[in-house]
Amino acid sequence: MKPSRTLQTLLPPLLGMVVLGLSVSVALLVQNQADERMRSSQLTTLSELRSKLEGELNGAINLTAGLIAYVSSHGGIDARTFDAMASHLLQNKKLVRNITLAPNNVIEYVYPLQGNEAALGLDLLGHDIQGFATRQMIKTGRPILAGPVELVQGGSALIHRVPIYITHPQHREEPARYWGLMSTPIDYDLLLDMVGIEAVSSRMELAIRGIDGLGDRGMPFYGNPELFDRSDSLLSRVEVMGGSWQLAARPVQDNSSELRWMVGLLIAAGVLVSLLVGLFSWRMGRQAYQLETSERLYRELTEHMQDVVFQTDTERRITYLSPAWAALTGRPLQEVIGLDWVSLLDPEDRHRAEGRCVALINQSDLDEPYFEEFRVIHRDGDPLWMVIRANVHRDANGEVIGTIGTMVDISARRAAEQQIHHMAMHDNLTGMPNRRLLQDRFNQSQARMQRQHLLARNEGGLAFLFLDLDGFKAVNDSYGHDAGDQVLRTVARRFQSQLREVDTLARLGGDEFAVLLEYRGGEQEAAQVAQKLIDVIREPISVGVEVCQLGVSIGITFYPRHGNTLDELISLADKAMYRAKEAGKHCWRIYSPPD
Repeated sequence: MKPSRTLQTLLPPLLGMVVLGLSVSVALLVQNQADERMRSSQLTTLSELRSKLEGELNGAINLTAGLIAYVSSHGGIDARTFDAMASHLLQNKKLVRNITLAPNNVIEYVYPLQGNEAALGLDLLGHDIQGFATRQMIKTGRPILAGPVELVQGGSALIHRVPIYITHPQHREEPARYWGLMSTPIDYDLLLDMVGIEAVSSRMELAIRGIDGLGDRGMPFYGNPELFDRSDSLLSRVEVMGGSWQLAARPVQDNSSELRWMVGLLIAAGVLVSLLVGLFSWRMGRQAYQLETSERLYRELTEHMQDVVFQTDTERRITYLSPAWAALTGRPLQEVIGLDWVSLLDPEDRHRAEGRCVALINQSDLDEPYFEEFRVIHRDGDPLWMVIRANVHRDANGEVIGTIGTMVDISARRAAEQQIHHMAMHDNLTGMPNRRLLQDRFNQSQARMQRQHLLARNEGGLAFLFLDLDGFKAVNDSYGHDAGDQVLRTVARRFQSQLREVDTLARLGGDEFAVLLEYRGGEQEAAQVAQKLIDVIREPISVGVEVCQLGVSIGITFYPRHGNTLDELISLADKAMYRAKEAGKHCWRIYSPPD
């Protein structure tokens, strides 16, 4: 009986001590988990804010690539073309306030002009505030994102500047000549509003520093700068054009009172042994509910995203695809689960994708994601351009078990880029190739003939026809420029109807056209084509209720008999064309040296 009494005496305090120790241990564990969940939530919020900032900035920065290419390839731009291209680019871009071009660093073109008149004539290089960033851009020869700064026309903005260099198409070995710069003010306040920074600020204290992309070396421009000196602040890096910003954040509320309440409750539970099981069960149930809620939230976010989220194993087999896949491609999820994800791509992109996957897995210790554009095949067979960003996926032990990433549909952006490229290579009025595309076609034909040794075997050559309309000035004078434009479009269609698909018809400007054709049967083929063009243009052309009569004078040169470059062929064909005009117009002449 004595041992039994001793046990009965010692059991309650021993059990109380055990329960108290368990309670304190559980309290600390729960608090650590709460801290980790809060930190994870804060990191997720900060990461989402960073991604939104980078996404909006990249979308605004990449907007003007086509305009820059146009100026670089043409050696400049006129106001009408600038307004047309800038208007097209700004249709759906609220962030970009305007687009400016500054030849020799002085703003000469701005679109839209209304509300931005004060920017015209501004010398960016000598400006007190914007001069530093402009000099940095010229010094490095690379684009730069400056600001935020106060604009002379009002408001604040981030200034995206890109240096423009002119390269002569015939002398690419010569160094490019600096022409000036393109500048796009990105609305700073609207950017913050679009990424939802006000909603984030209601839950976290925020600060941003890195004016002019200087990162942690730059001055703060948003929030409380003291956050950068606090040990409990979370830091994140935002990649901007050639530099970075630094975000700092910390929670608004202090959760220390929750810890005191939890510890007190569990200590009381240690005294009340009868509540131990119930309290433990309640806590475990609560944690399970929170975990289930967190998983459900992740699943709902993934399934409602417009971008595709995917996951693969180490053999590249797809183990998960979000529902956005079916919406974008028209292909059911069950049809592709288990397939090699590379098989979803256009056949021309698969080899490149396989190489990137091997590099990603083999260099997994670097933890560097890859970011590349591929074409994914839609169910109807059409390609969809996707930006695919992926990284290795690890298990709890840190072992690589596959990859995880996202696919973002950029087909609309690619279509816009193709449209800009088409505008840069074609005449705006007639839709025919312009001088730049004509040069490219000549280079291709020249290289093909040299590669196939056609000239050495006398099996063909190139003919260049310089066409100048006869009587077109009278159309403009009598009926106006709109009627003249209509006539030029009709003339272009008639010329094109007499040519083969492999021939190139280009408009050089005004009422001057050019034809580049390859012949196999002899130089007389060029004369036959010239006569067909003269005959087809003799037919009357309707201008409203009126009818006009035009003709065409044609000068002909041959490669390589008259020259080895397009410029040489054009120059001599122009002289031959004037001889045709002197001979009475409406005829053709092959160039021959003067007597």
